[in-house]
Amino acid sequence: MRIIVIPAVMNTPLRTRAAELGIALAARHRVLVLDAERQAPGLSRARRFVWHLRQALTFSTQAMAGGASAIRLPALPRWPRVSCAYQSTILRLTAWAWRCDAVVTEGTAEVRAPGARGRTVVYDLLDDHTAGWERAGRPDVAASIHAFIGREIAKASAVTASSRPLCDVVLREYGREA
Repeated sequence: MRIIVIPAVMNTPLRTRAAELGIALAARHRVLVLDAERQAPGLSRARRFVWHLRQALTFSTQAMAGGASAIRLPALPRWPRVSCAYQSTILRLTAWAWRCDAVVTEGTAEVRAPGARGRTVVYDLLDDHTAGWERAGRPDVAASIHAFIGREIAKASAVTASSRPLCDVVLREYGREA
């Protein structure tokens, strides 16, 4: 089976849970874990532009522990509508070209998991992102993330969570067993 693991925020360097899932799944399957490069602080405006242009054209893979591979896909800066459409398309094409059988996503916004006929999509809730943004005084962001996660969970074949309290959140907020 070929599986793609999508960290909570696709445009950031690997998160621990995504890496752990990828490594655990690689014991029995071929696994790609999405990764990204962090922009160096203090770049001039011109160097930031060049960095973003390079990110839009970058495609690379690197071996991880346990047989998984980290894959860096082309990415645009976070211009919400353009970025979402571009990166979702790149991810969909990658899943198709690699003949991906399953996707495990922790996505919280922007990039949708590439679902397709015959492809299993598992949503993995690793934190109560909505509550975090509400406590931070950003109900607008919380509502947006809640809606995004709800859409991802609705189309998922299965839902997992990193703790029993999060399983309760999935049931209470999204009406699904985790």
